[in-house]
Amino acid sequence: GAGTPGPTEQCDADCTLAVCGDGIVNQAAGEECDGDGLGLGGETEECDVNCTDARCGDGTINSTRGEQCDDNNADNSDACPNNCQIATCGDGFVHAGTEQCDGDGAGIPGPTEQCDADCTLAVCGDGIVNQAAGEECDGDGLGLGGETEACDVNCTDARCGDGTINSTRGEQCDDNNTVDLDGCNKSCALEFCGDGIEQPLLNEECDAGDADSNGVADETSWCDSNCTLPICGDGVENNAANEQCDGGDSDDDGVADDTQECDSDCSLPQCGDGYQNSMFDPDPNDGVDLTEECDDGDGSPRNTNECDSDCTLPFCGDGHANPNFDPPGDVTAEQCDEGNGSPRNTSNCDSDCTTPSCGDGHVNVAAGEECDPPHFPTGCLNNCQCDASGCTPTGV
Repeated sequence: GAGTPGPTEQCDADCTLAVCGDGIVNQAAGEECDGDGLGLGGETEECDVNCTDARCGDGTINSTRGEQCDDNNADNSDACPNNCQIATCGDGFVHAGTEQCDGDGAGIPGPTEQCDADCTLAVCGDGIVNQAAGEECDGDGLGLGGETEACDVNCTDARCGDGTINSTRGEQCDDNNTVDLDGCNKSCALEFCGDGIEQPLLNEECDAGDADSNGVADETSWCDSNCTLPICGDGVENNAANEQCDGGDSDDDGVADDTQECDSDCSLPQCGDGYQNSMFDPDPNDGVDLTEECDDGDGSPRNTNECDSDCTLPFCGDGHANPNFDPPGDVTAEQCDEGNGSPRNTSNCDSDCTTPSCGDGHVNVAAGEECDPPHFPTGCLNNCQCDASGCTPTGV
């Protein structure tokens, strides 16, 4: 206005008043841009409405260039990250206080090994399938985690033979194969003693099943209840195999043990069964620790020259009268025996286990004898009493 040409702070080069938005760039007026710079004002992709060059982070929202927000900073964790888009899950930036994660956290969106698509930390069991984390499935895939019929608890597709037991789909076992006869069959059901199928890999020698469904394998004449072949001495009583008991074979000599409860032929021990069981005490409650020394019975106890009917070795003085026992050096079998571990005279029995009789040559004072011929030839009356002169023993 004083003769100096050119745009000024107040005047554009076309001699119109300088106004931001008139479409004429007037740097003298502090404009970096103005519309299209050709007379068409307003916001453009390159120029903000305040006539400054448009850029994300300049504090001015430029809708023409696609900005949803512009908070005049480069903080990617606030509501407006440095792409000038309103913070949302999936934009690749972690919105503090709202999101646990988001993509790679540096602007690359999508699920990652550490982050689910809903911007929560990737965890198997959260109900969100994250293939980037190696998941084939996750719960129902809709946010409800845990095992389902189609998905194992480790977030892999459920199938028999995958090594993971899925109870929801009815699996009792899963040994990572679909082979039968190894404890877990191809349908992932347990194989066990009592299922009626012989399992060699389970050390079964037989399997008779469980007809009464009591949870214990049946015993038969050909199979024990532990699925081994019935053998007297295996420690398993099998009544179906005619065993009354089984004392096992502790010394592994191939012969069943004799025990207090069982003979080595797996029958119940009793005095008189014809089998000497040196571990069997016929009367364990008598206070005397005395096991069988012999057994000549034929199904019931009996006296023989070698054995008393109580299954002890016979001797005169044992207190057991054995009419079939002939004591060594004696000419008469036992007629009586009232000993208490050694021979003794009683009113009913001489110490040689014969019935006391005056004249038998055995003086038995307990039977009332004072003498007994021929040991008292002098002074001994026929009633085995001494006469008035007294008795003079001979050879006693």
